[in-house]
Amino acid sequence: MENQSCSITEYAQEETKDRYVHFHGEIKKLMKKHKMFRNKSIFFEYLVQEGPWPGKTDKHRTWSKWYCKEKLIITSIGQGKMSRDTGVPLDTIKRWIRELEEADFIQRDYEWGELLIITGKVIDGKKVYFYEMM
Repeated sequence: MENQSCSITEYAQEETKDRYVHFHGEIKKLMKKHKMFRNKSIFFEYLVQEGPWPGKTDKHRTWSKWYCKEKLIITSIGQGKMSRDTGVPLDTIKRWIRELEEADFIQRDYEWGELLIITGKVIDGKKVYFYEMM
């Protein structure tokens, strides 16, 4: 089992301080079911929602490696899966990723030839998204 002690407590404390409304449930279900939610802004929220959480285990180790050690907030979902999750055509997903990167909302990295989308950094134990640094 991976070491999850990096900051689960800090993570929980950070989340309770947030006063803004969050989407409840999965954004991908809203996007797939309701066409009006298929836009770049909601897609960005989907990328943030699909990021790391305490104890998340996936092949890219988004929690233990990227969040805890590298101090980066990443989403590691293939573009084809993003398209299937949201009901948005693959070409549109690719265009939105490019446009979000050009606007400095995200950065791209690759591990094992697979796309990783970086949405922010961990600074002093707190999540700071790139849009907050603008």
